Amino acid sequence: MDALRLMHIGFYSFLTLVFALICLVEQPRAEDRIQIDRLVPDARGGQAYRLVYDVPLPIDIFWRFKTSFENKFLVKNRHISHHRFISLKDNLAITENRYSMMPDAVFRWQTRVLPRQRRLEFKLINSSKEGRHGHKFHYGYIQLKAMGPSTRVTQVAYFDFWGSGFWSVYPWSGGMHDFLNYTAKWERREAIRFQRRLATFDE
Repeated sequence: MDALRLMHIGFYSFLTLVFALICLVEQPRAEDRIQIDRLVPDARGGQAYRLVYDVPLPIDIFWRFKTSFENKFLVKNRHISHHRFISLKDNLAITENRYSMMPDAVFRWQTRVLPRQRRLEFKLINSSKEGRHGHKFHYGYIQLKAMGPSTRVTQVAYFDFWGSGFWSVYPWSGGMHDFLNYTAKWERREAIRFQRRLATFDE
């Protein structure tokens, strides 16, 4: 009986250890965590979210990455099929994107650049009819904050389009959570490549 009891204790101790190791492996590091929250939407309706993640780069470097509007690297993002820089005047940047999920739609964005606050305020400025994107509105901001050698990114957006409610809660590939999670991970990787290109250029 004592031997059987010892076997049971050993077996359950082994399971506890395995479970603890699994949790340890699956638990992301603080700098790898991505937080996505649904917010109270605009008074006009629609949906809203807050995306928070850290990037292992100094804020000055990541700011240069985020304000490189005339770039070619955005199309490396699997969700962006086309990117076009139009203008930058009086701290207002105008760009156009096409997205893989709506290849025939044109999204024209206006981004207000606020360097001292390390803040970008964006909004969709072409109409649903003109751009064929189906959005009634889409606007928000990106706020950067220095966290020692890293940068914390907070992105908040308010939007409304047909199906936005379903998209915002769809838990699998193609839903809002999947889209934002991929975007945060992609930005981390691409920003590090951007830093390496800057270092090579400076040499």
